Amino acid sequence: MSTNNSLSATDRDAFRRLLDLFPHANTFEKEYVEKAKIRGWLTLQHLPRATGGAQRILDVGSMKGIYAPAYMRIWGYSEAYLLGDDTPHEGSIEIPDGANDAFRFPCARCDIETQTWPLESNFFDTVVCTEVLEHMMFDPVFVMNEICRVLKPGGRCILTTPNTSSDSCLTYLVNGMQPGFLRYYSRTPLEAGQRDLKTVSLMGHFHEYTRADLECLIQATGFETIFLKGISPSRPLLNSVRFRLLRQLVRILFPRSKRIREDHLIALIRKNNYCPLDQLANRYPSPLYQKATA
Repeated sequence: MSTNNSLSATDRDAFRRLLDLFPHANTFEKEYVEKAKIRGWLTLQHLPRATGGAQRILDVGSMKGIYAPAYMRIWGYSEAYLLGDDTPHEGSIEIPDGANDAFRFPCARCDIETQTWPLESNFFDTVVCTEVLEHMMFDPVFVMNEICRVLKPGGRCILTTPNTSSDSCLTYLVNGMQPGFLRYYSRTPLEAGQRDLKTVSLMGHFHEYTRADLECLIQATGFETIFLKGISPSRPLLNSVRFRLLRQLVRILFPRSKRIREDHLIALIRKNNYCPLDQLANRYPSPLYQKATA
């Protein structure tokens, strides 16, 4: 696998055309696709290309396979698998290919945080887990441990999650607003009639990560970090003079040497060794896990 992607403007345009083929079922999915044209492209520029024969990639929490055609067409993977509780069914799904045919992707459904994944160990060359960890309700170590299990030795995983100590979050806080990506209840799924608690809860973030949180999670579950940095795929919701001044103040008071400034954390990690969950030396890594207090 190569991490020197050398992606071009032609690749970017092809990526956007593939996303336009995604058969969105509701307003939320349509809006997600439009945002993914920017956010997904910025993220997946760091995805290792498949080289040297057939290679498999797994997308965890795949939003029904929105990026799967691009994994094959642009990044060169021979097979793309989908896993999550949002896949339409077990077996495989089809996504139009724009040429009167369809891509077909193997998929499996499970609660990725509580159920052992129905996938072989040491099977995948690459795993993609983008904007998933913040939705985990109580045990992200379980999720990372399963990623480690299904990766081949030396296999790589790309992670992204909102950065709760970003310039934007700290600026919102000193501006008297919620300091994360939970600034409101999402009306989109409710307006679409999605009142099932599980469905609507997926719109929310249960824990937003600092750099230290993500580092301890990676280290506790058998991975080494190739890089961990920040990306900002969108403009701030507020762009007033007051907001810009507060943002500059935040940068002075909280320098980059102590944190990552951008809105999202992105990490490329490599499997070092797998250890069963109940044998992990640091099963509940701090500061991510804390004992309940009275």
